[in-house]
Amino acid sequence: MKLAFVSLITLSLGSGGLIAYTPGKWSPLDPYISGQVTRTPRELTVHDASGKVLQVARLEFAAGKLQKEHYVDAQGKPAGQTRYTYQNGLPVKEEQLNAAGQILGEKTIAYTEARPSLLRVFENGQLIQEISFKYAKGLLVEAREKSGDTEDIHSYIYKNDRLSAIHTRDEAGKEFHRIEYVYDDRGRLAERKRFSGDLKQTCRVQYDNGDLISYAYYDLQKNEWKLQKKLSFQF
Repeated sequence: MKLAFVSLITLSLGSGGLIAYTPGKWSPLDPYISGQVTRTPRELTVHDASGKVLQVARLEFAAGKLQKEHYVDAQGKPAGQTRYTYQNGLPVKEEQLNAAGQILGEKTIAYTEARPSLLRVFENGQLIQEISFKYAKGLLVEAREKSGDTEDIHSYIYKNDRLSAIHTRDEAGKEFHRIEYVYDDRGRLAERKRFSGDLKQTCRVQYDNGDLISYAYYDLQKNEWKLQKKLSFQF
């Protein structure tokens, strides 16, 4: 019952954009990978619940698309990077490197009619996961995630052609994970709720003049939402 591999910082703000690069996985850098915005941030800073800086990602762009994320730790020391490769304007590879420049992990994406059809995940050169995507009437409706001998199935639910939830079940058909999406009155993602067993989490998004400026993760503890970390863009 593993959830899909997602890098630390690796969504678009519209209904279609949620499946633009990492289908259904909440990633505020997706619009910069898919080239859907014109104003680009220079940094993304990770803070803990007390406001202490944990990590900074310095963002490198070319032709409006994200090329690299250079990470530095709280002491300002290099902590690796993520780099992206494009073909015909579409992202086809994402690589995670350590501070020494060694490749630790890699994602490759194959497309059919400009939509993701197969995502493969490698760790230390070994294939560890494959995710295939199924569409109907132009919308992503299912993803099958194979990790080793197990397979999880993600079902995508829409309301008014907008992604509203993802239900994940195991091979026996038992649901063990659910994601729900909440939108503001302008149709932008406002909150992403995650439920898995007793675990209840949410991610709240903040905008300013049309720009996504921060997103914060909370855990539900004793009927109270407790901040875990906050990520803020600097333009």
